[in-house]
Amino acid sequence: MLQFYFFSILFNTLTGISLITLKKKNGEPLVEKPIELFENPTYKLILGILTGFMGLMKLLSVVPNDVPIFGDFIPFVAGILGAAVLLFDYNTEKNAVSIAIPSGVENLLVKGRVFVGYFCILAGVLHLLFPKVIFF
Repeated sequence: MLQFYFFSILFNTLTGISLITLKKKNGEPLVEKPIELFENPTYKLILGILTGFMGLMKLLSVVPNDVPIFGDFIPFVAGILGAAVLLFDYNTEKNAVSIAIPSGVENLLVKGRVFVGYFCILAGVLHLLFPKVIFF
């Protein structure tokens, strides 16, 4: 469905921009003046849920004349990773109890959030520019 195609591009791009502009763990912003909306916990929760849902729907729904699963694999992965980072960030802000996760996953969700953000933006832009290419 074309609606899922559009929302996948929109949410992946918004998630990528949000992840790039979030503050580091020590409180310093990655950009000079981060937009306050991106720091709002409710925004992180809603965008994380919507991005994850659209990532899942990109795997399940197929645009006509496209290759099932493989045609939207990169937007799917970007959506799931971006949603995981946003929801993990929301969880660490709202809960006093920390979650015990493996160090590799923590590196991806905390230290690698900027790279996940760039990957989400790249997936959104490539999916917009090359809609019928396999893996995009």
